[in-house]
Amino acid sequence: MSTNRILNRVHAAQVVVICAIAGLGYLSLDPNQLVPIHWNIWGEVDNRWPAKWALLIGPVLSLVYLGFAFAIGQREKGSWLAPLTTSMLALFVLLETIMLLTGHDVALNVPRITTMAVGLLLAVVGNYLPKSQPNKIFGIRLLGRLIMRASGRKPTYLLGGFSCWLGSDASCLPRFLKSQRRSTFYF
Repeated sequence: MSTNRILNRVHAAQVVVICAIAGLGYLSLDPNQLVPIHWNIWGEVDNRWPAKWALLIGPVLSLVYLGFAFAIGQREKGSWLAPLTTSMLALFVLLETIMLLTGHDVALNVPRITTMAVGLLLAVVGNYLPKSQPNKIFGIRLLGRLIMRASGRKPTYLLGGFSCWLGSDASCLPRFLKSQRRSTFYF
C-alpha cells in the first residue's frame, strides 16, 4: 500500500471499525435473524442472509481488498493507491453500518445513501486521477495519450478525472434535488 505510516494507521483503524461493527452485530442480533444484504433501486430488500453470515461481509471484503491493495502496492511504486484504499474502506464501514442498522429494523433509504457514497467515492477518484502517474495497473490508455507520449509531451488524465467528477455529480445531484421536493428526508 502506502509507505506513509499515517495512512497505514488510518487503514488499520478502518478495518478495526468494520470488525467492531460486525462484533456489535454479533452481540446484539440473533445469529439466525435474517439481515438485509441487498436492496433494489426502489429500496426494497431483495436478499437476506442470517446475521452470522451477513455480518462477515464487511470484514471479509475489507481484508480481501487490503490484500489486493498490499500486493499491488508492493509491485507498483506511487501513492495513487492510498486515497482509493481509504475511500473504499470508508465505503465498507458504511455498508456494514447499514446492515447492522437494518438488522435492528431502523428504516433507512439505502438507495439514496449508497448513491451518495458512490458519488463521493467518484469525487475522490476524480480529484486524484488528474494528479496520478500512469503505471501498469492504473491509467487511461487512449490513442491521444499514446501519441502525446510518443511525441515527448507529458500526458495528463484530465479527461478521466473530469468524467469521475461528472459521474459523482450525476449520481448525487438528482437524489439531493428529489429529496428537496418531499417532506421526508431519510438520512
